[in-house]
Amino acid sequence: MSSSLTNLVVSPTNYTTSSPPPPSPPPPPPTHVILFYKYTPLPLSKASLHEKYAPLFAKYCTGARMRGRLLIGASKNEGLNGTFSGSYAALQLFTASMAVPIGEEKEEEAIKRFVEGNADRGCIDESLFEAYLPLALSFRDGLRAFHASHPDVPSFTIPKEEFKWSENETGAEVFPDLHVKVVKEIVSTGGKLESIPISATSKGYLTPSEFHSAVAAHSSSPSPSTLLIDCRNSKEVAIGTFANSLNPNTKTFHEFPTWVDKNASKLTSCSQILMFCTGGVRCEKASAYVRSRLPSGGPTVHHLRGGVHKYLEEYGGGGHFKGKNFVFDSRQGMAPKGGGVKTVGKCAYCEAPWDTFAPGQVCTVCREQVLVCEACDGRLREYHCGDHMDLKEIYFTDLSSFSLSALEGQRSGLVRYLEGIAVGKAYKSRRRTVMRQIDKVDARLAEGGGPK
Repeated sequence: MSSSLTNLVVSPTNYTTSSPPPPSPPPPPPTHVILFYKYTPLPLSKASLHEKYAPLFAKYCTGARMRGRLLIGASKNEGLNGTFSGSYAALQLFTASMAVPIGEEKEEEAIKRFVEGNADRGCIDESLFEAYLPLALSFRDGLRAFHASHPDVPSFTIPKEEFKWSENETGAEVFPDLHVKVVKEIVSTGGKLESIPISATSKGYLTPSEFHSAVAAHSSSPSPSTLLIDCRNSKEVAIGTFANSLNPNTKTFHEFPTWVDKNASKLTSCSQILMFCTGGVRCEKASAYVRSRLPSGGPTVHHLRGGVHKYLEEYGGGGHFKGKNFVFDSRQGMAPKGGGVKTVGKCAYCEAPWDTFAPGQVCTVCREQVLVCEACDGRLREYHCGDHMDLKEIYFTDLSSFSLSALEGQRSGLVRYLEGIAVGKAYKSRRRTVMRQIDKVDARLAEGGGPK
């Protein structure tokens, strides 16, 4: 894919980029990645934000040759959630544009002062900085005009401390394109947490050092009076987490409220709840929801401000987090600085130490990513996650190479499996999945089986 981001394709609800011929000269390498979020009221329709707000971000990012994702929540309870890759100069100017208050006198000087005071000057390409500075000023002009014409949308800043930085040591793009999208929720919960007001978030923060001390106390003397909850999904937990943390075993964040409801008695019985996620955005709503489910005078609820990302910025490999931090770009996992990182992940098949998610290694049933070591990968037709490992001998997406007898064996196994889950609401979705697969096998049997 070309690294140019100059062609912008507009659809009804999002902006994305296509791949025109490479420009001359080529864009600078994406040396860094930033992660950020902001809960702030954006009480306009999706159409209005798509037409008047999203293009401001798309224009700057496209001009500054940045890639990544930005979700804009069309709600009084949402805000922004983004991650971008690009040159250090482009990302510093974006950070400054969001951190310096709108309406600041002598904005160009204010932007320059911010960058000079916060950036590693040795990392900035001065020619890129000068080239992208007019884009940043135009971006701010657009933001100022937007807020002036929409007084019900308060202007806001994102402090420099709320940006999480990492170096892109791959030397290649970590995002396929630029995608700016207007959504209902900046972290999808299927609507389960969209009614939580912003006033209920931003509570119970612990700085990385405060969280470090709390985890140290819990690790040295584990007690049921303290619950350390990993709010991330199972695939993230699989490659790294804090010792003695509780894994809710969710595949998506919209399962987390259900887990809280089912475990209300466990949560109520402790005296302290500590929570963490990748960058903090999920914990804002997750911690607010937990508080709403606890009785008055119940456990205290705290969460790690800035998430695992900020914790690792401060402690690297010398803290209590073990393994890699899962990130939502092509790197997948990011090892803490300082070396000596222990591999905590395991191959789903042989349980050998393994913490690398490879492209294409997804469950053939549900498309969940699966950890598969090189040795096992060479002998597998398809992959099955932990939830579907019991189907590994009888459920395959590609049936084209199976013989008639092999297909008949799969069908028999699927029928027996279906009989075992015939009763109970809990298996409703699984029953549908298995029945569809039986139909698919029957269709292949009718064709006679064997290689096509």
